[in-house]
Amino acid sequence: MNVKMITLATVCLAAALAALSVLLFPWAEYGNIDVPLRRLPNWGVHLGGALIFYAALTWLLVTPSNRRGPQLVVTAGAAVVAWATTAIVALGYDNASAIFPGAVPMVVPHLGLGPFVAALAVLVGLVSAGTSAIRRRQMVGAAGSSPPAR
Repeated sequence: MNVKMITLATVCLAAALAALSVLLFPWAEYGNIDVPLRRLPNWGVHLGGALIFYAALTWLLVTPSNRRGPQLVVTAGAAVVAWATTAIVALGYDNASAIFPGAVPMVVPHLGLGPFVAALAVLVGLVSAGTSAIRRRQMVGAAGSSPPAR
């Protein structure tokens, strides 16, 4: 099994899911009105959190396998930030006066698929970080030294 290819595939899948959550899926639904991310309050916070996560994930993947300890910690922290910003923005789905500039629809709003797909993208990104850590352990083991004791 080629762990490097699995890692790259999961990163690509995570990035595709993140792009779909921003560009395709609604983040809120007001009856038959789909509300995209860009109309929600604080939508830039989510984009910033996601960009930080993918920057940390890229930093992790371009670092040599024997020096990924700090990058794994930073990537895990960035994943928490991305997930938290997704939740913060998703909680604004029912702020109709901020979403609609004029008349507000008289319907009960619901969360759309966007926040769920964005959270799934973060989880898939964490899987790629985990496979990267597995690869690191395999390379350390293959070099003749044992992995660090815990």
